[in-house]
Amino acid sequence: MKLLKSRESLTLVAVLAAMFGLAVLVWTVWNNLPSVSLTAAANTRPARETRQAQTATAAAQNTITARQTRRARRTPTVNTVQNAETPSTQTTRTLPTFTRDPRTPTPDLGTPEIAGTAIAESPTPWPTSTSLPSLPQEKRIGFWVENLSFGDTVSFGENLNDPIGPVDWSPDGKYLAISQWDGDWINDEKGNPAWEVTWITLVSPDGKTAKPLVRGFMPRWSPDGKWIAYLAYEDRMLPLHIRMVNVETLQVTEIATLFGGLFPLPDWLSEHEIFYYDNQPLVFDTIDSATKALFDETQLAQFKSAVPLRYVTAQSELGLFALASQKDIYLFQRNGETKLIRHISDGINDQHWAISRDGELLVYTSAANRIIKIASITDEKRIIELPPSGRGDPIFQGWSPDEKSFLYRDVSGVWEINRDGSGRRLISEIAREPFPFSASWSPQGDQIIVNSMEGEFTAVPVTVK
Repeated sequence: MKLLKSRESLTLVAVLAAMFGLAVLVWTVWNNLPSVSLTAAANTRPARETRQAQTATAAAQNTITARQTRRARRTPTVNTVQNAETPSTQTTRTLPTFTRDPRTPTPDLGTPEIAGTAIAESPTPWPTSTSLPSLPQEKRIGFWVENLSFGDTVSFGENLNDPIGPVDWSPDGKYLAISQWDGDWINDEKGNPAWEVTWITLVSPDGKTAKPLVRGFMPRWSPDGKWIAYLAYEDRMLPLHIRMVNVETLQVTEIATLFGGLFPLPDWLSEHEIFYYDNQPLVFDTIDSATKALFDETQLAQFKSAVPLRYVTAQSELGLFALASQKDIYLFQRNGETKLIRHISDGINDQHWAISRDGELLVYTSAANRIIKIASITDEKRIIELPPSGRGDPIFQGWSPDEKSFLYRDVSGVWEINRDGSGRRLISEIAREPFPFSASWSPQGDQIIVNSMEGEFTAVPVTVK
């Protein structure tokens, strides 16, 4: 009995010793940990946000400094502008020099659409840059990547007053249509500066002369080169106007007046028809100045799940056009009546997309996975997917003059690639901000005009071997 009690006492002593040792270990570790108070932990996020704000402010200041330095090197010019709103008068307007505020508020573009699903068709594997092209070299005549040489990037349009946004070449290649800020602001409903006053301006191919036409932005040439469709804001930024201007007479025609909703993206469906979206796909006919629905109610019912179908691209000579949302793409044939010829279960990411002039290919940036796809219109099983660059969403920028290749851009710069997906080549590298906003190949094929988010234009000379 005494032995049993002795064993129980030893066990109790051992347990107490173990507990004491554990307590000492915990105390030692605790005293050697870095001293971090709850207050300091709570301040970590604000401190991080403060550092980020300081970094952003410094970056913005560097952008302003770079812009002012670039402008200081320019020789300022004064442009006179005919008052296109009242063409019968000969009132002139002087465009002043200015310093643009990079903190321009971005307008409300509406509620984003839900991204669609991936294309169901089996994609064609991406050809590597070292593989042999599918077309024999001796048959690659024209603007294939292998046949081109690019000169050194040079400055373009030194005397332009802060051009903004994309450019659009006239069909004959005699002019570029751009938007150019004149230094004034449009106020919002509270009277605060909210949008830059820009003028649709024609620029010569050498960038040396500029002719402002009318207030507006987002210029789009008609296929016959007679008109430019564009967007315009008046005071208070409401409503938004879709207009067109006659390049020769400066006659301005009001197409639509829109209040709220998604930002419209008007474009030419044919030589005399302008497409835009306002609750449904609409067409303005320049011949009779009438607006009509593109589809009747029965046809429109087929696309209810895909709306808003606000993106358009067309090849009017072939009677082909395509409409898209961020969920679906529909291809149509117009031969007296409009007939649906193909549906692609994928949406597009922005308005930069195009049908090739031969009606064989459709190139777009997928809303589902943010990569560029080359879809065959005639062969539903053939879709080439370009590999992601890993540096921002790639954006299609347009075909070469003979449409053997096309341009796209990302934050790395501007790329050229063959229409079969081979031969990708970086032709204008942007190693720092500002990254390229758009790139446009001249119809003559002798140069590619690149403009940055900052409004700096450059030209890349092109030579066909």
